[in-house]
Amino acid sequence: MGQKDSVYRKSPQGADALARRDPSLTPRLRSLLIMVDGKRSVDELVRLAPTGAETEPLLSQLHALGMLEAVRPSAPAEPAPARAAAAGEQEAGAPPPVRTVPLPEAQRAAVRRLTDLLGPEAESLCLRIEAARTAQDLQAMLQRAETLVRSARGAEAASAFMQHMQAYRPA
Repeated sequence: MGQKDSVYRKSPQGADALARRDPSLTPRLRSLLIMVDGKRSVDELVRLAPTGAETEPLLSQLHALGMLEAVRPSAPAEPAPARAAAAGEQEAGAPPPVRTVPLPEAQRAAVRRLTDLLGPEAESLCLRIEAARTAQDLQAMLQRAETLVRSARGAEAASAFMQHMQAYRPA
């Protein structure tokens, strides 16, 4: 499929297959195709996707079907010391910086993270998150999301989700 740092995006054919709910896409292929965004590397997709070690063969299958296109990595690789420092901060439990963002940006962050964690299972909750009109409505949906992530992926994933969302406090 390429190297672990390869990045792929949906081809027009792949986007169309998702929009049409093409029956030729198995649930696993569909879920993985939803996660492909032109920014995540193959290695990131392997870590995030519920298919785990099967992710690379599934990506190869999507590529063979013409549903993916290769793109350049979204950011140049950091020098090794910077990567190690950043990893050390995350492992030490340093919370992400808190910033106030417009409500739509917080909604997009929540939807993206839920889609990463749960794939198509998050669809109905993501629609509710997108429909939230106030920060309080969004917070209520995030509590539901935390419960859903906890039941599907465990307490650690739920905690990481909520910690990630703290960096997106809606204005």
